[in-house]
Amino acid sequence: KTPRRSLAVGLAIAAFAAILYPATAIASRVRQKQDAFTLDARSAIARRTPGDLEAIEWLRKNAPRSSIVMEAAGDPYTEFARISSHTGISSVLGWANHEGLWRSNDPDVLNRMNQVRLFYTALDPASARAILERYRVTHVVVGDLERRAYGAEAGRAALSFLQPALAGATAVYRVPEGR
Repeated sequence: KTPRRSLAVGLAIAAFAAILYPATAIASRVRQKQDAFTLDARSAIARRTPGDLEAIEWLRKNAPRSSIVMEAAGDPYTEFARISSHTGISSVLGWANHEGLWRSNDPDVLNRMNQVRLFYTALDPASARAILERYRVTHVVVGDLERRAYGAEAGRAALSFLQPALAGATAVYRVPEGR
């Protein structure tokens, strides 16, 4: 009888653990009481970083489907890749960890992460331009996230040849054709 009782207790503990996360997640969301329940993340973005929302809306309306955006890349479950994830526009790299997992730690993932960092920290416009050309980037985003990740001068070297498209806290630049 003891093995059966142990199994029953084990299953009861497992069942309790299985319902604990959904229950606490729902309770946490209900306590937030910030906005109506929705799957649309725009209200949260507008509250946290209104400049990002402006850039996202501008790109959704003005960027061709074949566009590629340069934006800050970084850790998963953060604001990194916010522009590409909210517009559907491809980026050079989003969440490096996820890309590495899906691509069996392909060395290109780390290389792209380094290239994004090099672009935003470049001191030489020719180096910045070469990175944009390599990945066929059509738009560059410089916002608070890029400045936090790469420094206050993020993207400064490229400003000499980029075309301003949207000014603001999160600026969008066009990469001229025939770079």
